Amino acid sequence: MVKTELTCLLFTLLISLWVSTIYAATPAKPSAEQLRIEGINSLKSEILLLNRDLSTLEQEILYPLLSQFSIYLSTTDKLIFKHGELTVKIDGQIVANNRYSAKTIKALFNDGVQHLYVGKLKPGKHQLQLSYIWVDEKNIPTQGELTHSFIKEFQAKHIELTIVKRDSKNPSLFRVIEWE
Repeated sequence: MVKTELTCLLFTLLISLWVSTIYAATPAKPSAEQLRIEGINSLKSEILLLNRDLSTLEQEILYPLLSQFSIYLSTTDKLIFKHGELTVKIDGQIVANNRYSAKTIKALFNDGVQHLYVGKLKPGKHQLQLSYIWVDEKNIPTQGELTHSFIKEFQAKHIELTIVKRDSKNPSLFRVIEWE
């Protein structure tokens, strides 16, 4: 009889331990406030994804890959200028007219690249005209013009205007690089 009572007691104890383990393992129901916060966070994530997709779609509609054309400004040499001005024309139309302070020039010369222009351009022959005036730390102006003819194919076209040191081989302050 004692053995049966002991078995019964052990069995009851095991069942109560098992039930308490199951109860402890089941998560408590989230409160209404927690559900509301989770819903808001989920909605924020969906809005950010939608915004990214809309931005991508807008770029594809405004500048389809077949007609996309970009111009970048960069430098290879550390040159010191106080200020400067740059005008870029494509087929006689001004597409960029920028003025540069010493601060923006310094940022550019610290391995920066500036996106001067992005737009549409029909396939065919085109001409880029660049005019510039840059003033160095001794207030000596460097000015010039550069003309570059290029062909726009049925794909995106990117041109880089790179500021370089002038010498007898390269009298211009700029070099034009067509990206492949």
